[in-house]
Amino acid sequence: MATISLFHGTTQTHAEKILKEGFRPNTCFTTDESLAEYFAECANDVHQDEHGERDNEVILVVSLPQEQLKVDWPAFEEPISIFRNEWVDSDEEWSEGMEDGSIPTPANDDDVSVALEVTTCVRCKDAVPAENISEQ
Repeated sequence: MATISLFHGTTQTHAEKILKEGFRPNTCFTTDESLAEYFAECANDVHQDEHGERDNEVILVVSLPQEQLKVDWPAFEEPISIFRNEWVDSDEEWSEGMEDGSIPTPANDDDVSVALEVTTCVRCKDAVPAENISEQ
């Protein structure tokens, strides 16, 4: 069974817990390392708001079979400019492209190949054990 290498950006504090307990079902991943770095920065912004200081940013790596993944629909609903700009120049053009079919849209939750092609973002269907996760 072929696997897909995926990245998850987070803070050191959360990474320590994930490396002990694993990922929960529905966790977001990307095949784009730079996007994972952006997600780690966002997680660190939340950490700073909650704790008053920045944490280290960490990229975790996991390889999962496509059958254990599902489409990350919020990535299509509110696209991040990092991948949106590969297709169009604005959120308005993105919405138009989704409506007219010029931007491929997954047919269902299991249409992971389209999600990876367009947004590079997916979610895990089930929990991912800690032993399957490493720090980059």
